[in-house]
Amino acid sequence: MTLEIIATTAFYLTLFLLFINFYLNAGLEPKNADEGLRGTIALAATVSIGGAFLSDQEFRKILLGKIGFFYAIFILLYTCIGYLQNETMFILSDFAAFIGFIVGFAMFRLIVKSCNPKIQLLALISVPTLLLYHSLSLLASKTNIIALGTENRITTYAESQFLMFLQVPLAIAIGILGRQGLLWKIILGGLLGLSFFCTVIWVSKRSALIYLLLLVILSVLVLSYRLSNGLLATQSSILKLGQIRNILFLIAVLLLIGIFTDFILDIQQSASEYFIFDRFAQIESGDKSSQLRVEEAIAAVQSMQNLEWLVGRGIGATFLSPVLNQAATWSHIGIFTFLLKGGLVLFTFVIFNLYFKFPLLFVKALLKPMCFEPKRRAALLTIFPGVFSWAIALLMVGHLHILIIIPLGFGLGAYLHFKKYGISL
Repeated sequence: MTLEIIATTAFYLTLFLLFINFYLNAGLEPKNADEGLRGTIALAATVSIGGAFLSDQEFRKILLGKIGFFYAIFILLYTCIGYLQNETMFILSDFAAFIGFIVGFAMFRLIVKSCNPKIQLLALISVPTLLLYHSLSLLASKTNIIALGTENRITTYAESQFLMFLQVPLAIAIGILGRQGLLWKIILGGLLGLSFFCTVIWVSKRSALIYLLLLVILSVLVLSYRLSNGLLATQSSILKLGQIRNILFLIAVLLLIGIFTDFILDIQQSASEYFIFDRFAQIESGDKSSQLRVEEAIAAVQSMQNLEWLVGRGIGATFLSPVLNQAATWSHIGIFTFLLKGGLVLFTFVIFNLYFKFPLLFVKALLKPMCFEPKRRAALLTIFPGVFSWAIALLMVGHLHILIIIPLGFGLGAYLHFKKYGISL
């Protein structure tokens, strides 16, 4: 019981420290926001890792094993490379981001060892979602709310960090809480809807629409597999003949309703009034935002030379960003951030795993279930939707922040746990 209290306390304290500065800056224009309380990220890392180390034998075993050893070598190597040529301020900023991998892993283990794991998982999703809504609603109150989402939009520039942070926990929550009672489903659906409303309608963020839809579609597909004793059935319920007929009938009914209501209410015209559709239309006419992102990626690549192409410029590496008009440690097209820091070695590793190996494993787990050990297959199918939507987001959002790296460690922790015990908390 004592260990459960330690884990629960450490989890909520970590959550508080990660988001306190976002709360203090809620409702402020990005240009008016300040640093807030200093040292909160370092404290969050200390509390999460320390709490997990004290309360969880499994975390100690993994942290002191091969995974912890190789990640420590990775951090040490690229910190040394960065120390030789980069400024201390940027090194510390990058280091805080990359330590997020261990923080994410620790946070999952804290949830597992806490008093009511499902409550903590829901809290992990609720806090950033409600905080995002709180901040945007304060900004919205200072503008024309009626025209918001149709004629103009608002932004805190933290939406991308929040959404990428949520991708993997949301996928896991859909896989676990989505199979619980009606109340769990209502709360989870409400949080998803609120995220969608904030980022797609109010912020009119194109990337959010893409990877939120991808996350929901893939997660619901996995949700169609019956769960028993922590293992997923080998055949989806939607692939059964009777279910296919019902689904086709439902689609036909929805199409007829859509055509009829569109004829009466002109829904297509109404939907096109939303600002986000204008933003998608801007791509065809030469969207300045997209052009600047490409120019920024080119600037990052052109800043590299000689051996840097192989091993990168290390943690703290910067380049002159044409988007920010100043030295930047990350590119908006996030995969080029890994090229800048770790060269072709790290870049190739990230590309291969995120966009080739993991998707192929997911498809294989769907189509050839007998090729996998049942618990490993269940782990892959549950976690992959979040990891892949995170990877797609990385192609459009590149902020190098601890909140963006945490989901990778969280996903690894979930995979190792589910692979050993099945889909349960």
